[in-house]
Amino acid sequence: MSLPAASVIVLGYNGRRYLDACLSSLLDQDLPRDAYEVLYVDNASTDGSADLVAERFPDVRLLRLERNFGFAAGNNRGVTETRGRYVAVLNQDTVCHRRWLSELVAALEAQPDVKAVHSNILTPWCPGYAAKEREAWKRDLATISAGSGYEAHWRCHRCGHRWIAPVDQRTKRLTRCERCHTERADGRNSFAAVHPGLVAEWDRAANAPLRPERIKATYDRTVVWRCLADPSHPPYRMSPRTRAKRDIGCPIHRRMARAAMARQGKLAA
Repeated sequence: MSLPAASVIVLGYNGRRYLDACLSSLLDQDLPRDAYEVLYVDNASTDGSADLVAERFPDVRLLRLERNFGFAAGNNRGVTETRGRYVAVLNQDTVCHRRWLSELVAALEAQPDVKAVHSNILTPWCPGYAAKEREAWKRDLATISAGSGYEAHWRCHRCGHRWIAPVDQRTKRLTRCERCHTERADGRNSFAAVHPGLVAEWDRAANAPLRPERIKATYDRTVVWRCLADPSHPPYRMSPRTRAKRDIGCPIHRRMARAAMARQGKLAA
């Protein structure tokens, strides 16, 4: 069994009311589920937080502490239980964007000399994504007219991006996928046409339904790539635009190349 690339620690204390939204958003990240793990560390809560996690979130690892260790010591306890290459620490009263974790991992993979990154915090939470609003998706389409102003949830059939927009704006084509509608290719300017030598590295299973033949060569959202030189190396995330600029994409091979250059420099000296 391969180890996850990242571990997310959620330290909680009497925050039961926050956990459904927080953990639901973490389990809905745009990474394969085996690429990361979520660990909830309970600081001896008295409101049933740990029991809620055990009952509703079987995919979340649960660590019950015997007393309240506070923020620093509690997170340190969690770190000792993680298995990921990278560790993210998250407060229990947050809700994460679907690309939150993948963007953080991509930033670290792209710059091996960087040891820590952080994300932006938006308050109040942008309504473009909220795990607690998922119940609204269950509304029967037969009850909504084409000219309705109902704020519906949409999911792009090409790239999987989710957003919220009134029904009448969608039926009149006044709004499209915020992620890829400006980045679709006509064939001649697609990533596959401009950089055919890199298509073999594209992980079609992980990136589906996105395809290199349907996006522009300047597409700047991170996607998943595989190392052809050594298939045992783990997949990595990088935007097609950045990948096209680099001779070597695999972070492990980039580090090896830099180490070789450093050794050559010392020998020359």
